Amino acid sequence: MHIIISFYLIVSTLFQPDTGFEKTISDSFRSKNTRQLAKYFAPRLNVSIDGKSQVYSNVQAEAVLRKKLSNLQISNFSYVHKSQASQSKYYIGIIKTNKENYSVNINLSKQSSGWKITELQVNQK
Repeated sequence: MHIIISFYLIVSTLFQPDTGFEKTISDSFRSKNTRQLAKYFAPRLNVSIDGKSQVYSNVQAEAVLRKKLSNLQISNFSYVHKSQASQSKYYIGIIKTNKENYSVNINLSKQSSGWKITELQVNQK
């Protein structure tokens, strides 16, 4: 019986959503706070903005994303899909603006310093 309870606790902890992280990400997009979002960037990450993809340092990626978001009048950000494995997480979100919507894909990997964004895509739908 103790084995079953221990197994359940381990599995439920492993797959428990990190709502603090998810809220920080969504709040960062809503408020265009790229500095807050960049705290989760890996040292190098693949960033794709409107189909143009490049590997950037975390500082460069933050600047590229800030430039893109500064041109948008964001009314909302919401998640449409979330998935998780032991060493990775994947989110799909939607940025809503007054003119168009943007799809946001976020890939994270578990690193020694915690969960880090290794790929970020922002593409007009």
